[in-house]
Amino acid sequence: MANQLSGQTGPSPREYANHMRRAPYARLRHSQQQLAFLAAQATRLSSTSAIIFTKLETYGAARVKAATNLSQLP
Repeated sequence: MANQLSGQTGPSPREYANHMRRAPYARLRHSQQQLAFLAAQATRLSSTSAIIFTKLETYGAARVKAATNLSQLP
């Protein structure tokens, strides 16, 4: 909650930190296994990790792993 007395307009720093800790993709920043999976699939599919990450959100890991090329994941 914003502190009206100090003129702060956004959430307090502690609230924001708690929000970021529980964010859906907060674990990605620390997950070496998922980063390695993204890098391996990006290399295998001749793409970038960012594109594979968006495909992973949509289709799931099993379908990304089963794809032989990027066109199988529209």
